[in-house]
Amino acid sequence: MPCWTLLGVLVGMLLVLLPVSSKAASVQLIWDYTQGAIPAVGFAVYKHLGCDGETQRFTVPGSVLSFVDTSVVQGLVACYFVTAVGEDGHESAASNIVAVKCTKARRHQVVCTEH
Repeated sequence: MPCWTLLGVLVGMLLVLLPVSSKAASVQLIWDYTQGAIPAVGFAVYKHLGCDGETQRFTVPGSVLSFVDTSVVQGLVACYFVTAVGEDGHESAASNIVAVKCTKARRHQVVCTEH
């Protein structure tokens, strides 16, 4: 059995929308993790602009089960998913995908919603 299937299970991912200023938007992702036979040493957060465009990968330490993306682009949908990363670099199966779109709502407010 390949070791990346033993890393554990990402139970689910939750989207938390943070208060934002008139120009910037932030999205916080929070996930649960159940350790498998091979413990995760970290997590990889993947962001796809437009949900099929450019991919960005962010690294999160193993003890942290959240990530704040401060590089959200207003008006564009971004899709996120998370994997657990083992010591050898292998990754688990991906979590569920969360799609987010941030738009200007009022004069000094940007609203991010699950899309």
